[in-house]
Amino acid sequence: MRFWDTTSGQQIGEPVDITAIGLSLHVQFSHDARRVFMAALPESLSGSSPFVGGGIWQIPGPAAWNDALCDKLVSNPSEQQWKDWISPDIPYQAPCPGKPRSH
Repeated sequence: MRFWDTTSGQQIGEPVDITAIGLSLHVQFSHDARRVFMAALPESLSGSSPFVGGGIWQIPGPAAWNDALCDKLVSNPSEQQWKDWISPDIPYQAPCPGKPRSH
């Protein structure tokens, strides 16, 4: 699944692997764009049993990505980690207010 900025036409973030969800039939954003709901049918990855997915799924939407990241981090990245993991061309900014910076 890919997310797009409708104003710029640019992709937001990396594609999200939804293979385990199954064959997505319907996708709906919550009103605040913090959640994405998907209704899916079970799907076979090999053409026969076993089947994966099916049901109703919820994943974080773009508006919740920063919070989901900060829930996993104990500290903000160092400036070198920022350059290595994010981009050397984007100025450093601490993504998680109130958390210390790594050394």
